[in-house]
Amino acid sequence: AVRRIHARHNIEMVSCKQLAAVLKSITLRHIKEHGPESILPNRKGPFCPSLVRKLVTTPNGTKLGARVVDWKTPLFLCLGTMFAVAMSTGVRKAEAALPNGEKFDDRRLRRSSVVYRINGKVLVSPTREELLSMVPGRDYAIIRPPRAKNDWDGTKFGSHPIYLALDDSDPINAASWLVRLSSSLSSATAAT
Repeated sequence: AVRRIHARHNIEMVSCKQLAAVLKSITLRHIKEHGPESILPNRKGPFCPSLVRKLVTTPNGTKLGARVVDWKTPLFLCLGTMFAVAMSTGVRKAEAALPNGEKFDDRRLRRSSVVYRINGKVLVSPTREELLSMVPGRDYAIIRPPRAKNDWDGTKFGSHPIYLALDDSDPINAASWLVRLSSSLSSATAAT
């Protein structure tokens, strides 16, 4: 269509074959001078454990733009939990947080996606006291992952629970962050 419109206005366009040959030549010259890595897309790298450790150990009171870090507030508690869970399970940001403008659906983690094994018993909705009684190395947070971009029907990964052992000594231990988040939610609902 573009070619026809240009032809109507007596503008002669280069043929696709000629354009492809020129682009191939330019690309080969660029690779020869700068190396093949120079044509790879410039993407952001994934978060690595050392970066996540630095993020979640940012001291309270640190100013981040308009916000001040306080790991007990809902925003930072959710953010730390999201980082730790993603680091331990491989869930993507879109599975752990609802993107702006999106409707909540079964591709997102929800409170019911997490259960706890405390002293040998699996508890769906433990009390704050039960959560705080969890023992490192003995007790677990168990996540049933949502269906994902790479598992659209939930049969490859979603059918397998992910066991996260509690370890309070690790700043990015997902079970520890989930316990903090769930116990804060339990205390908030008990107060209302």
